[in-house]
Order: sequence, then C-alpha cells, then structure tokens
Amino acid sequence: MNFSLGALKDKEDLRDFKAEPILAAAAPVDWDYGAGLIEPFDENQDGSSSCTAQAWSYYFWQLTRNDYTRRDLYARIFVPPVGGAYIRDGGLKLVNEGITTRNEVADPVPQTETEMRTTTGTPQQRASDLALNSFLIDTQNIDTVAAAIRDYKGVVFGLYLKSDYSLDPDNLEPPATVTNLGHALYLFDYHLHNGVKCTIAKSSWCGLINTPNGQERHHIHHIKENYYSSGMTFNPWTLIPKENQIMIEFVKNESKPGEYGLLVTSSVGTQYIPASNEVDLKARFPQVPLKPNGSVDFALARKISL
Repeated sequence: MNFSLGALKDKEDLRDFKAEPILAAAAPVDWDYGAGLIEPFDENQDGSSSCTAQAWSYYFWQLTRNDYTRRDLYARIFVPPVGGAYIRDGGLKLVNEGITTRNEVADPVPQTETEMRTTTGTPQQRASDLALNSFLIDTQNIDTVAAAIRDYKGVVFGLYLKSDYSLDPDNLEPPATVTNLGHALYLFDYHLHNGVKCTIAKSSWCGLINTPNGQERHHIHHIKENYYSSGMTFNPWTLIPKENQIMIEFVKNESKPGEYGLLVTSSVGTQYIPASNEVDLKARFPQVPLKPNGSVDFALARKISL
C-alpha cells in the first residue's frame, strides 16, 4: 500500500463561521457511550494526495448515504504543483457547488494523483448534493470536537504525523513538533481507550497491512487526547446539513458604510460574518440573492447596525 498524505493547514480567515456559538449549549459528551454513527465503507487514496477529499466525502456520505466520487472534489481543490488541499476548501465546495456521485463520475482504480486531478462532473450534477454550510471549530479541545461528532455527525480535521508514523490504530502518536506530513481524516466516533478520551477516525488507506499477528484489515485510527493537547491537530470542521434549523440572512451593516454580510442565527446565538466586496459575497455565500444578470441584489439586504 502507498500511504500518501496531502492535508494543508488553512490560513486564518475571519469570515469563517464558528461552531462554538452553536456548541456552547450542547450537553457534555458521555465518553462511556459512542456517537452511534455507522462507519463508512473502506476507501484507499492509493498514491494520490487526496486525503482532504476522502475525508469530506466520508462525512457527506454520513449525512446523505449517497456514494460520492472522490476525484470530483479533489480535482477542484488540489493545490498545484505538488498536490494536497486545504481542509476549508473541501467543505466550501460542498456548500457552494456540491459533489457528484459515483453513478455520475467514477473514481479511477488505482487513485493516482494524475487521474484524481481531472473530473467530468458538471455543475448540474453537483447541484443536487449540497450542504447548508460548514463551521470551523476554533479550538483543539477533544470534548468540543466530540460534541460536534455527536451533534453534527462528524468532523473533518487535520493532524501532523511523524516521519516514521505507524498505521497501528491503537498507537498513533503525535510528533514532538509540527512536520510537513499533514493528513486529513473524518472523525465519526469517540470512546474511552483504556481510560483515555479518544476520537475514532476513518482511514483513507484502508486495506490489508502486515502486523506482528499477520495480515490484518486497516480501516480506522484512534486519535487520543494527547494528540489534541500537543497542538498537533488542526482545522476541525463540521458540516451543517440543509435540514438544520439555522437562519441565514443577507444584511447591510449601516454602522459601516458599504459593508454587507450574513447574519447566522441558531437557537443558541447569532453570528455576523462581513464580506469585503461583491466578488467575496458571491464566492463565499451561496445564500446571497442575485439579479438575473448574476450581480448581487443589494436592495434585498436587511438593514442592521452592528
């Protein structure tokens, strides 16, 4: 098996929706019980650097049970020339453009880097599979991440690996310092691992591996609390499905002339996200109303003062 990586740490962006206002009212996680989610089917990214697309596709499958192609997402987010992708970009593509199923676009076998960088998916095919929005968990606290797994059916995040990392799911240890080996994973469960808080990630390197006990199926990673406390995880994101009761309004901030943005309201709080210009509004926020010519209809913004 080839164990390629490919996750890049997101650059800070003040426009990111934050999950903490929503999770603040969440009940504490009972570590004696897991999230109760179904483990996704095994996937193998082979020699490609498509782990970010793999992780987001696992997550969206958990929400919809549709079988999504990995290449259609990776082909739209990979960073040339080396490859790999920013974790934020995968979630934004699911929100703004959607993704195709494998009935529409097949994944290559094996999933080579070259083949994974091309797709025949169309906007029309993707439009039927959209998420409402993606929220950043602005903390490395394992309890907050576990609450998001439970309440939003998963988390996509990145971690740094040692140069000699092992695939042994019980013994994945963080490096002493940040490395250039970033890997994206989908977290779908949590438990107490010999008394230690532990999240469970679905591997994108699934297959048979050689162990001291012979060949065994590799399909998950155990990410224990020390990985979070060491600072060797990064950019945990959660998806908000369409049916979630969150109101998103297009608003004009009259306290700052010319400033527009979105007001996101849930049962536990409100968050205002400004946009710098019309291009930014259209690129970041699919909820913004457009005129027939494709420009933003600013007249429909509700006036507020912040």
